[in-house]
Formats: sequence, structure tokens, C-alpha cells
Amino acid sequence: MQVRPMATGSVRTSTWSQLQSLASQLRVFHGYRTLWLDEERQQVVHSEPDEMLEDEGLRYIDTVMQPDAEALAVVLGVVPACEVEPRIAPPVMPPLGVFSGAPA
Repeated sequence: MQVRPMATGSVRTSTWSQLQSLASQLRVFHGYRTLWLDEERQQVVHSEPDEMLEDEGLRYIDTVMQPDAEALAVVLGVVPACEVEPRIAPPVMPPLGVFSGAPA
């Protein structure tokens, strides 16, 4: 079992650094990771999704795939989703010769 801790804290620069550190840890995994809260140690740990750590006293938070620090802040409740600036993707152009609404 591979479990990595990240200490939790209030919203400060140190918390942002911890979120970035956790995001970096999660980035090396190519699949999903499950986040757990160890309330006794006040740490967030991650494991393989099929590992059930509730029996060890941990509380399930979410299952994620390579989130960035902003996504982790929302998942962990550090900031509400409405405070994270949405990233707007550039418009997707249809292939040439395809027109929306035109009969085929």
C-alpha cells in the first residue's frame, strides 16, 4: 500500500505550497488516486482507488486523476468552486465542409 501524506492547514501561502506539492505527487500517477483524510494526524493521504482505508480510521474525500493545485483546493474545501477562475478553452472549429444546422 502506497500512502502519501500532506499536512492540512488554513488558507495561506504554506497551504498553497502544500496543495502544489500534493498536485506534483499526484501528477506522477497515470491512473486515479483516492484522497483520504486522516483526522487524527490532520493529513490528507492518497492511495490506489481499490484500497479501502476506512478500516484504518481515514475518511474518504474524493477520487481524482492528476488534478492541479486549484482543483485540489476545491476538492479539499480550501476554496469554494465559485472562487476558482474558470479556464476558458478556445472555440473548437468544425471540420471544413461541415455546417451546423444544414441538411446533409
